[in-house]
Amino acid sequence: MRRIQTIAIAAMLAISAMLGGCGDNTAPSGATITISPPSDSIEDASLTASSSSKDFTITVKNKDGLLMNNVDVVISARGQQWGLVQLMTTGNVLLSEPVTVTTDDTGTYTVRLLMVHGGGAKYKFDLWATSASASASATIEVK
Repeated sequence: MRRIQTIAIAAMLAISAMLGGCGDNTAPSGATITISPPSDSIEDASLTASSSSKDFTITVKNKDGLLMNNVDVVISARGQQWGLVQLMTTGNVLLSEPVTVTTDDTGTYTVRLLMVHGGGAKYKFDLWATSASASASATIEVK
């Protein structure tokens, strides 16, 4: 009985080791991430608060500068005041932060930011995109 348990444990460990690399779709060493545009600002002196959206495109390239599809990227908006910024898909589906997305066939993912402005709202935050050791940020300011 002891021998069967040992063989079963060894088999599970072997399978676990083989699957350990599966599902890791993060950017490889030397990859770069960019966010376009790298910065943006909204100026709104109106007394009434409103909201508008802006798209930001995240691009992942390997160390040779080639676009990489099917790469998992974690996106978050850091430094923003609670409730003033919401991450969305380009189809206007709200995303919870931080969110993991996957680059498409062109090596990109476009995230939409819904931002409150006017009504005295003034804040600054960074949109971050990270995959393994590669990361990028874009600074957005509402004045």
